Amino acid sequence: TLPQLKNLDLSNNAFKDLAALEAWRRKFPKLDHLIVSGNPLEQGEPDYATKFMAWYPKLRLLNTVQVRSDQDAESGRQVADIPFPIKGPNFQDEGQIAENFLRTFFAGYDTDRATLAQHYYDEQSDFSFAVNTAAPRDPTRSHETAPQEWDAYIKRSRNLKKITQLPARQSRLCRGAQAIHESWSTLPATRHPDLATQPQKWLIECQSQPGIPDPTGASPVGVDGFLITVHGEFDEIDVSGQVKKTRSFDRTFILGPGGPTGVRVVNDMLTIRAYGGFAAFEPDHNEPQVPAEAGVPVLPPGLTPEIAEQMVLELQKQTSMTVQYAKDCLEQVQWDFDRAMQAFAAVRANLPADAFVQAA
Repeated sequence: TLPQLKNLDLSNNAFKDLAALEAWRRKFPKLDHLIVSGNPLEQGEPDYATKFMAWYPKLRLLNTVQVRSDQDAESGRQVADIPFPIKGPNFQDEGQIAENFLRTFFAGYDTDRATLAQHYYDEQSDFSFAVNTAAPRDPTRSHETAPQEWDAYIKRSRNLKKITQLPARQSRLCRGAQAIHESWSTLPATRHPDLATQPQKWLIECQSQPGIPDPTGASPVGVDGFLITVHGEFDEIDVSGQVKKTRSFDRTFILGPGGPTGVRVVNDMLTIRAYGGFAAFEPDHNEPQVPAEAGVPVLPPGLTPEIAEQMVLELQKQTSMTVQYAKDCLEQVQWDFDRAMQAFAAVRANLPADAFVQAA
């Protein structure tokens, strides 16, 4: 491991694909300039430039071509040059029901899981958890190579990509407050960041969810509830309260009416993964957007920013243009993808070298 390495020349070797370099993926957190010209991977991996940028968040130059701005390289942002704003969370609460639930839930999960299970779960509540061992880690900690030690989780993990047999899937789904508490009791003790003082470490969204089963049976079509998605982190702690390991998590709740507080958890799904940081939670501060700011696309009616972003990335993938050139191309043809491909073919020979992600 060379954590201070900034320049690396691997040109004219026999690296046929990215798999040949996988062992170095997390070795150079400060890499600024990488040269891989003259290797077979240039032909075998058409999107190698994009992948190297993901591997090395501070990479500015690839084969002498600038692929990330100085500012983005300094901050280590993985979403460099994407001409779409990162939006803040969408939280549609009613009467602070979801907010109060979340404040109570995570405090209770850290301090008294038995009471929490009886408070919000009933005999029809479901809970499962899964370990995602392939999730990306925090790029600012890429030099840390300590083992993740999943032993406390893996035996009961309900990762449906790994667990394919129906009996195994069923045995890892907990139903009922007692079974849920028993499952929780096997998991490490935790300490989550305080929602009030460390909100930057959380991304929480909430929306109305129709069709929740009515516990009284009065409504055959169900009642309204909430779908809550939570992304954050927690510390695993020992009996003395000392931090053993920090992990990231994703947790999805479906809430409905019922229980002693009027709120019951219908379904609770937890995903645990290696610590990934919280930089991706930070929204771009470019509002108001009327008039549209420079760099933010003006889209035709009916085209959402999410779909437009996918169009830009697909055009970049098929043409090897930079994201900015791909966006400009789509804007010039009113976001018609087929016309964008035709326009690219017509002007390709006249495009400057910096229009492409990799050197020609």
